[in-house]
Amino acid sequence: MPILSVTTTAIDVFSGDNYLESITFANGSLAGTIYIRNRRLTNTEVASSSYEFSLAPGDTLTYMKAEDGDSVKGPFRAISDTAGGVTLEINPSYNKDRRS
Repeated sequence: MPILSVTTTAIDVFSGDNYLESITFANGSLAGTIYIRNRRLTNTEVASSSYEFSLAPGDTLTYMKAEDGDSVKGPFRAISDTAGGVTLEINPSYNKDRRS
């Protein structure tokens, strides 16, 4: 599971492939909010107010191929409200037929 530190500068955090079945993002910090945007749906960004989802400490967000279609692949971008960084945990789940 990839773990990233997300600061007040937006970064690309994940991009999946055709074998991705679901992706879960979790805010693993005790303080700070992470804002996530699926760039497949909207490519513009200005500030945390222009992101689709916000994750408070302990919150999770899951995209599933069965419900969200190809948008599960992203790419996803994130920014936080904390200059020192907020921990973003990423847990992708792949189809069993995925080849290395």
